[in-house]
Amino acid sequence: MAFQTIKAQDLIVEYDFIHDKFVYIENGKTVVKPQVKKNSEIKVMVKNLNPFVFIARCNWSETVEEDNSSMSGIAGLFTGFAGGTEMLSGLISGLNTDVFTLAADRSDVSMFTKYQAAQSDMKAAMKSYNNLFDIEQSLVRTEFTTKKLKKLKYNPYMPSDSLKAVTQILTLNALKAKNQQDYKISATSFLQKATEVQNNMMFEFTNLKTASTNFIAAYNAFAASNGTDFSEAGLDVTIKDMLAKATEMTDKYTGDQIHNTIEDLEFQYESIIYTPYEYVCNYMANGDHLNLDLDFWETSPYSRSQEYYASGGDAVDTLRKIRTKSVNILVRGDMKINTGVGLGFPTYFNKNQTYSNRDSIITSTPGNNYAPCISTFISFYPYSGKNVHWGGCFGVGIPVQNEGTSNLNFFLGGSAVLGSNSKVGIHAGLAIGQLDILNNGQKTGDNLGDIYALPATKRQFSTGAFFGISFALNK
Repeated sequence: MAFQTIKAQDLIVEYDFIHDKFVYIENGKTVVKPQVKKNSEIKVMVKNLNPFVFIARCNWSETVEEDNSSMSGIAGLFTGFAGGTEMLSGLISGLNTDVFTLAADRSDVSMFTKYQAAQSDMKAAMKSYNNLFDIEQSLVRTEFTTKKLKKLKYNPYMPSDSLKAVTQILTLNALKAKNQQDYKISATSFLQKATEVQNNMMFEFTNLKTASTNFIAAYNAFAASNGTDFSEAGLDVTIKDMLAKATEMTDKYTGDQIHNTIEDLEFQYESIIYTPYEYVCNYMANGDHLNLDLDFWETSPYSRSQEYYASGGDAVDTLRKIRTKSVNILVRGDMKINTGVGLGFPTYFNKNQTYSNRDSIITSTPGNNYAPCISTFISFYPYSGKNVHWGGCFGVGIPVQNEGTSNLNFFLGGSAVLGSNSKVGIHAGLAIGQLDILNNGQKTGDNLGDIYALPATKRQFSTGAFFGISFALNK
């Protein structure tokens, strides 16, 4: 599998170029929306991208929230190999053995009666000629496959796994010998094939030449006394024609030509099999929002002259842009601080009391709980890009009335900051304020002994609770 997911990666953005589809993988799991932690790496992987045809580039921009194939149709690729209409041709044609049939009605006289070795020479020549035909067909098939692969690798919308599978099948068919079933391509397959073809061709040509020479010598000797009135009359022309075609073939396919032909196939095979049909880029998440523009250019598909195209070899400003895909990525985890002004509502429960002298008895009256305070809040929270951010807060509140309240209130608790721009904050938690309490050991219900004496009190910090709402000062 050419395309693998790296589980250690915080976020992988996979894009299938052929199917025009995104997949987002966060910590090894597929997610619906792409998001990543602050200062984490993002890997973009484009698969099924043919680098011989297309160039891809990642363009990143970021913003900061300020504080506050199936295999269908592949059968057509095998034209000329399995029942197709395109035929492979070479110098040597298949041998029609009917011309060697010794029909009884041709003549009762046979040279094989006198020269029995001539019949073995004829059979040896036929065998070597047919073997040379198979060798030439393997070379023609190799040349055909090379041309087919040159075109195939520039197919812009064929999935890479299908492309490589077809390449493997076509190359195997070109390399394996006739009627050979099991064959595996290895690092030395192409060199071994070239050496084998060269050696076999020279071996069969030598055998054909020797057998033909012996047969023609016997033929000429027998014809000198029998003219053309014998069964084998005219076979010398056929044998000479076989030898002439075989000589022409060996002149064309020299040792260097054979090696070059198979090396051309090897180059096309390896350029497809070992080329990664993907594009990868990485980026470190720093801002709060990342925007990825994935751009694709086409490298002149109608006027290609290069056999191999190295990605990035052309300046993209000279190419035709064919596609741009945009992805918005949320960056989580950066701590934000938001300052707001609003109202706080503290309560100190039964601790908030006022004391007075009523008929010389100390009496208490509940203070003004939940009295509104003009308050300032500082919220701090990890940014998540959502409509609600949860965090903490600190605040100070001054009551709009002084009677029965604390003159100064401190707030410490949790916050829910609302809106993508953090406009509104809802707060609740612990309130700390200065309250009046009885002093000198006095308590409610004590007799002061004087209707004019005042209870002894002092101001002391006490704890309670609060809730509040604020509105951002910035933005």
